[in-house]
This record gives sequence, structure tokens and C-alpha cells, in this order.
Amino acid sequence: AIKSRRCIIPMDFFIEGTEKEKYSKPFLIRRKDKEQFFAGGIYEDWVDKETGEIVPTFSIITTSATPLLQKVGHHRSPLLLSPDVIPTWLDIQTDLDIIKTILSPADTIDFEAYPVDAGIVKSRANNPDIETPLGDAFSQ
Repeated sequence: AIKSRRCIIPMDFFIEGTEKEKYSKPFLIRRKDKEQFFAGGIYEDWVDKETGEIVPTFSIITTSATPLLQKVGHHRSPLLLSPDVIPTWLDIQTDLDIIKTILSPADTIDFEAYPVDAGIVKSRANNPDIETPLGDAFSQ
């Protein structure tokens, strides 16, 4: 999939916990300006053997932790793509050696993290209240 089925995933934020406490003490990570950003992913269709239904799926690629995620206490980070690298990422003609150079932690100087209620992990609603900080924001 990394060779020919790469995609981007638009995000307003993502949630991560510490390695030790996991999602019992989650942090919301977003851009300081609250603008959307993009993660790199791969996609695939699979067939449900019981129903025959074709199910489109995707996975977010992860890298080593960015400096901000290190501060959160987590060992990895989504592959965050800057706008200038997205065309290269999406072009299936891009050589795999070039793709490998993209697979590294992003500069997260424009991002912040802050603690949020653990209920955010279970929330399926598009409710802005789930983003309420429970502490001060910090950055790298």
C-alpha cells in the first residue's frame, strides 16, 4: 500500500495519551492557529467474507514522536505532512526512496497540546465541548 495507495487524512486535532496512562489522561494536539492539517496514510479495500460487502479502510502512518509528542510522553506521532509535500506523497510515480525521506517526525513548532477529559476518547459526537482544556496548553 505504501507504494501505490497513499492518501491524506484531514484533521482538526488528534488525541493521544501518555505511554503509561494511555487514554485515561488524554491530550488534544492541534495547530496553535486551529487550522486544519494533514496526516499521511494508506488505504485498502477488503471484502467482508460474511456479506461480500467491499469495505474501504485507511490507516494513519506513524513515525517516531515529534518533540511535542515527546513532551506528552508518547513514543510515536502521526505522519504529519506539510502542504508542500502532499503532491509528492500522493503521486504514485514518486520513487519509494523519496517516500522514505518523508517518513520522519514533523516539525511541530506550530502545534500545541493540552489535557482534556478522558470522555473525549469515547465521544462520537462532533461536539466542541469535548475540546475543553483541563489544563494549560504547551508546545515544543
